[in-house]
Amino acid sequence: MSGASRDAMVRSTLGSISAIAREMTRLAKRPFGERAITATQMQTLFLLAHAPGPITAGELAKRLGVTAGAVTQLVDGLREQHLAERIVKPGDARSKFVALTESARRAVDEFEAAIDARFRDRFAALPDDTLQIVSTSLRALEASS
Repeated sequence: MSGASRDAMVRSTLGSISAIAREMTRLAKRPFGERAITATQMQTLFLLAHAPGPITAGELAKRLGVTAGAVTQLVDGLREQHLAERIVKPGDARSKFVALTESARRAVDEFEAAIDARFRDRFAALPDDTLQIVSTSLRALEASS
C-alpha cells in the first residue's frame, strides 16, 4: 500500500471512529438525567468504570492527558454531582483513589447496555474474525497512546 493510500485509510478510519464517538456522546447525556455532564467528565466516568483496580488522581491525569489540577477540578465536579468519590489509600492517608459512586456505576452499566443494544445490529454484520481484528486493532491503538 502506498503512503498516500495508507494516509487516506487512516483518515477514513479516524472519521469513522469520530462519527461513532459523536453518536455515543449524544447518547451519553441520558444516563445522568438532568445532570450536566461534559465530555471529559464522561471519559472520566468510563475510565473509572473500566480501570482494573483503584485509580489515583495522578493516574487519571495521565490517562486523560490533563494536569493534576484539572483532575482535581474534574473530580470535584463529579463529587458535587454524587458521581465520584475519593477514597483514602489503605496505609497511606496522603494518597487517595478516585472511584465511582454506586449510583454512577449503575448509570454507566445501564448506558453501556443501551449502547451495546444500539450498536449490536451494526456489529452483527461483521464476521467474527473481522470483529476480532477491529477489537484487537482498536485496543492496540488505545494502548499506544
